[in-house]
Amino acid sequence: MHPVATGVLGFVHCGKSGWKWSIATDRAGIPIGWEIVGANRNDCVLLEPTLDAIDGRGLLDEIDTMHLDCGYDTVSFGRCAPRSVSTT
Repeated sequence: MHPVATGVLGFVHCGKSGWKWSIATDRAGIPIGWEIVGANRNDCVLLEPTLDAIDGRGLLDEIDTMHLDCGYDTVSFGRCAPRSVSTT
């Protein structure tokens, strides 16, 4: 059975169809910013547009700490992080 049909997507496939969502929530789990792109995009390119969406709602200054998916826990994250995000 195809991995998409089973819901098991443990790999990145360049031709993967569908959508990828980047959603930022507050402490209560309420969405405060999001970005949606094609499923074949790298997570890294979603960070800055998601933060821009939060900023557009006037909430960016209220963020003290961000917890990101382990996919951002790489050496290359420093290259994709917006200048306003401290990676330390």
